[in-house]
Amino acid sequence: MSNEDNMNIQLTRLETLDVSMSIILLIHDAKSEMNSPETTEDRKKVLKGTIAKWETLRSKIKKQFEEQDI
Repeated sequence: MSNEDNMNIQLTRLETLDVSMSIILLIHDAKSEMNSPETTEDRKKVLKGTIAKWETLRSKIKKQFEEQDI
């Protein structure tokens, strides 16, 4: 299996919501760290990429969740 292949992961509705909430918390923590005056510019660059990846993943989960949550 390559990294571009889709996978099906079996999660309950509640587990999916837990994953989504965890991603929201990770994004929040990364944004908080970015706004800290103690955070270096190099670290801020890393955090921007981290936030972008988590936001993309959360968007995909949210979209699929909404499509299936009838």
